Amino acid sequence: MWYLLFSGLLGMVFGMLVLFFPTFLEMLNKVIDRELKYSFEQDHIPRLINGLVLLLASLFLILTGNWYPELWALFYTGVLAMVFGILFIFFPRFLGFLNDLGNLVVIAPEEAGTFQRIVSGIILLLMSTYILFTYFGNGR
Repeated sequence: MWYLLFSGLLGMVFGMLVLFFPTFLEMLNKVIDRELKYSFEQDHIPRLINGLVLLLASLFLILTGNWYPELWALFYTGVLAMVFGILFIFFPRFLGFLNDLGNLVVIAPEEAGTFQRIVSGIILLLMSTYILFTYFGNGR
């Protein structure tokens, strides 16, 4: 179960980066920032690759959840990943609709950036803490 240790530590690193080093992330964003024009309906190859990767990851998560019943959360995460993999491959217009729905502005952009960064960092830290707790609690 080395992958649990690896993913837990990786999540901790990225969670700390997101929470405590936003200037580093802004600098990284300026380096790699470019506008992506992505259409869910027209770009078939990237959409199919994303869908297949999600389906493979979901199978891995579902199988791991079945092999280790104490990791029941991985099973449900795999099911969620499978749903989005199917959406990417077979229902791209519905996925585009969900994307447009998610882009609705609810709060000011300045507030949204800070709020999303903090929430994302906390979620990453909580998930990686759970993964490391599971790793060290099950006798490796």
